[in-house]
Amino acid sequence: MFLFFSLAIVKRVSELELFKSSNFKFDNNGWLHGRCYQLEDLPILNSLGSGAGLLSVLIFALYINSLEIKALYKTPEILWFILPVFLYWISRIWLLASKGLVNEDPVVFALHDRASLLISIILIVFLWLATL
Repeated sequence: MFLFFSLAIVKRVSELELFKSSNFKFDNNGWLHGRCYQLEDLPILNSLGSGAGLLSVLIFALYINSLEIKALYKTPEILWFILPVFLYWISRIWLLASKGLVNEDPVVFALHDRASLLISIILIVFLWLATL
């Protein structure tokens, strides 16, 4: 839930950064036409989104530490190696979004970004190794 909340906010931040850099006209009250947020919302959106992303990493750590995990994976200790990779990816996407370098959809961005694709492969390998 926190991961997808974070990605949803990345989309909003990316949209605002795009409009900010293109000198898009906001209405008289500073609202983006057809949206419920303003340019002034960027700092709080960045905080909420990056916080949600970091919480998703924490929740994954708690999942790895749960008793039920032993029934699903033969070597669940390998899953701990996913945490720094996952943390790097969340941090990277938020850093790029705050610079306006993520297109409006973070999923499309991840599918076309070489680093994100490499990270996906690394995560899949660790998941596979944990099942052996």
